Amino acid sequence: EDECAIYQVGCTYLRDITVPSPPTGLVKACSARGITTDRDYAACREQCDQAKCCFRDEGDLGACHVSEEDDCAVYETACSFLSRAKVPRPPDDLTGTCSPRNIARKEGKDECRKICSRASCCNLPPDDPNSCRDENDDTCVLYEVACSFLPYVKVPDPPVDLVRTCSIERLDTYEGYRHCHDLCEEASCCFLSKGDPVRCVEGAEGEDNVDKCVIYQTACSFMRDVEVPPVPRDIISTCTPENVATMRGYNKCEDMCALAPCCLLPKNDMGNCYDVNGDTCAIYETACDVLNDVKSFEKYLLNICTEDKVNQKKGYEECKQACDSADCCFLPSWHMDSCSNDVKKCEKYAGACYVLDDSPLSQAEAAQIQPGEAGSS
Repeated sequence: EDECAIYQVGCTYLRDITVPSPPTGLVKACSARGITTDRDYAACREQCDQAKCCFRDEGDLGACHVSEEDDCAVYETACSFLSRAKVPRPPDDLTGTCSPRNIARKEGKDECRKICSRASCCNLPPDDPNSCRDENDDTCVLYEVACSFLPYVKVPDPPVDLVRTCSIERLDTYEGYRHCHDLCEEASCCFLSKGDPVRCVEGAEGEDNVDKCVIYQTACSFMRDVEVPPVPRDIISTCTPENVATMRGYNKCEDMCALAPCCLLPKNDMGNCYDVNGDTCAIYETACDVLNDVKSFEKYLLNICTEDKVNQKKGYEECKQACDSADCCFLPSWHMDSCSNDVKKCEKYAGACYVLDDSPLSQAEAAQIQPGEAGSS
């Protein structure tokens, strides 16, 4: 009795959990039309996870739907679609994509992880409001068979300087932050929530994986605590579709957004710092979203990098200057300086810059001949 009394007193606060107000547009975002991609599903689930106590049985110690009746009603309506979400059938070649040999490579592991994450709701406990097992049992089984090797991915040994690389002092610069994030991304499976099919904390490597994950989780946690600098006063006027349609404008906007890289990561990314910098991150996120739309910059490149223009010296130099900042995109993948696998960086250059190769001015440069001499022999 005495022990129960202690628990009863200490645990009563679980019923006083405050549920955050449902974000505007939650019902629409978590509807069948709102969830069309893996990212949409993850964003909806992240919002619904804030109100898990709303979905517990009334007699459950952690239930809060009585004290938070109005907010819980909104969450229950909006989030109910998650449990009815239709899991897409896996690709026919998923078994090969997720074979032990293929996921031994980082690229193969990332590809397998991306596909298997579509069925993460299959692995949640039956009483979890986000579980979709009942409605998708046959499809869930197909994923389970193919994705079964993912939890056994061996986590790489943490670099000896990981703690120092990811210290608060090093994270103050964009280069330092990106370096830390790149190292931590090698062990991204350590940061996934329980039930995720690609979580590797309890893999076949056993305690070896667990110990490594603890090191990564400790060192990489500082990324979420970074305090980003104040928003530049002119970031909104700088990062407009019209400005980023020019090389100069694009680079200026990109430099401003590089001040707060942790604000621009997905909310469920281990390095996202939105919780610490809510209002500031919101402004960065709004202004910098224009950089995700590569169409305006592509249009600018396609306008200046035409076959006619690059055959003239002025047009050639203008196109070459714009494309020179992406030299690494055009190097073969095996080259040590190549970044051709960085789709986000290279896709905006791909359609336009190749026209330079066919310009007589480019061929003259390659032959170390002055452009004016090209074709004179």
